[in-house]
Amino acid sequence: MTKLPTLNAATTPAMPRWKSTLTALAQKPMWHKMLLGVGLVLLMISLPLWQVLQTYQVNAQIQHTLQKTHQALQFQQRKVLIIQKKMNEFQSLTFSHELSPISQFIERANSAQLRILESQWQGDNTTWLKLNATGKFIAMKDFLQALSRQYPQLRLIRLSIAPIESQPNTLALQTLWQLNRSPHKRI
Repeated sequence: MTKLPTLNAATTPAMPRWKSTLTALAQKPMWHKMLLGVGLVLLMISLPLWQVLQTYQVNAQIQHTLQKTHQALQFQQRKVLIIQKKMNEFQSLTFSHELSPISQFIERANSAQLRILESQWQGDNTTWLKLNATGKFIAMKDFLQALSRQYPQLRLIRLSIAPIESQPNTLALQTLWQLNRSPHKRI
């Protein structure tokens, strides 16, 4: 028969720490064990709750930042609209100063030999003058030449001359002019 070696503290390997903790826990009273179990369960529940709370706080902060950014954007958009309105007012004022002399010239051209039936400005980016008149050929020719010489920014796009059958020696004139705005006057 073989003899088994005896274990003593010097020859016994050290017990792992977790085993010793479990051994110590097994020796504790039942209320300690219950309290430790409840504590561990609360810890396991509180970690996800803590993450949810942090996510909620980050989301609230992002929402607040987004709201401030949206308010700043709305403020900037209002400023842009005000500036655009002022620019349009200035542009229309400048534009009316540019068109007024031409319109007055056309009105003064009315005579016994030439009758202006329609003089209408149209357009936004490109400005058009629709001009219809009736009269004698020489009066029409002189008027068109004078208008072209006096206002070189007007370019004749369409010209139509036709006789009026009910009135002998009288012609109907239809024209379409384009206003070329000079670069120094452009806004």
